Formats: sequence, C-alpha cells, structure tokens
Amino acid sequence: MARNLNLIAACALTMLTFASARSQDSTPSSPSLGDLARQAQKDKNRDRDSASKPAVKVFTNDDLPSSSGGVSAVLGASLGGGSGAVAPGQAGSNLSPAETFAQLDKFVDRVESVDKATLVRNVLKEKSNVEFPGRAAWERRLFAARDAYVVQARAVLQKGRQILASAGSLKGTKDPNDPRVKK
Repeated sequence: MARNLNLIAACALTMLTFASARSQDSTPSSPSLGDLARQAQKDKNRDRDSASKPAVKVFTNDDLPSSSGGVSAVLGASLGGGSGAVAPGQAGSNLSPAETFAQLDKFVDRVESVDKATLVRNVLKEKSNVEFPGRAAWERRLFAARDAYVVQARAVLQKGRQILASAGSLKGTKDPNDPRVKK
C-alpha cells in the first residue's frame, strides 16, 4: 500500500512540474524568437535609414525600359535589324533547322562585330555622355560580357548542330526499342 502511495505522489509531483512549466511557456509576456527577429530587422533598417549616408539609387526591373526585341533591341541598328527576316520561334517562321542555325550564326557574327563605343551607346539608349562612378570598369565588364556571350552562343550552336546531325541519323529508324532512339 505504501508503494502505491509513493507512486501516486510521484505522478502528482510530475504533473504539477509539467503544468507549471507549460504555463510559463505560454505566457504572452515573453516574445517569440520570430517576433524578436522581426523587431531586430526593423531596428536595423531604421538605423540604416537614419544614417547620414547619401541616398543610393537602386535600379529594379521597373526602372528599365521594356522592349520586345530582347538582345537585338539593346544592340540596336548596328545589327541591321531591318532585314525583314522572321526570328526563329515567332509566328510565321517556316525555317528549316539548318536555316535557323545559319540565321543565328549571322546574328552572333553581327553581335561580335559591334565595337565598344556602339555597344555602350546602344545600351545607354543613345546617351553615351552619361557619366557615373565606375563607368570605365562598367564598360570593360560590358564588353567582356559581350565576348562571353559570343563564345557561349557559338558553343550552343555547335552543340545544337551535333544534336541535329544525331537526330538526322535516326530518321530511318522505325524500332522504338532502339537504344539510340530512347537516348
């Protein structure tokens, strides 16, 4: 009997301990970790905004002009946009894959032929006299990006030609279980 009383007393003590701990966790006076993090972020932003630093303009997509021409619109007239050819993927395009690759090759050649001054003028929308801090470094990075674009475009075109040649070799294959067809 004494053993049962000890067990009941131990259970009651345990329940009281957990009940008091649970009531302490659910008190609204202690803020949650998420609330503390949000408050710290607000304080950080307020401190940063109140600093005496000059305001820095942050450009977003809303600040940039929208154009449906993509890269060719940025590069402008120096690429000879008045050819009248339909771009691949557009409605009315009935070009064979070989003709599409030839057209893309011509486009990459024209992009590569654009000199630095023309590229800068077209990117800045004819306002080449715009001065900003670090413009010389920006121009070097722009021209390097153009060169990287040309190298990557040529690699993609070469890989596309390889895929086209590989697909052409399978034209006569009628066996759907052929591993080359599955690949």
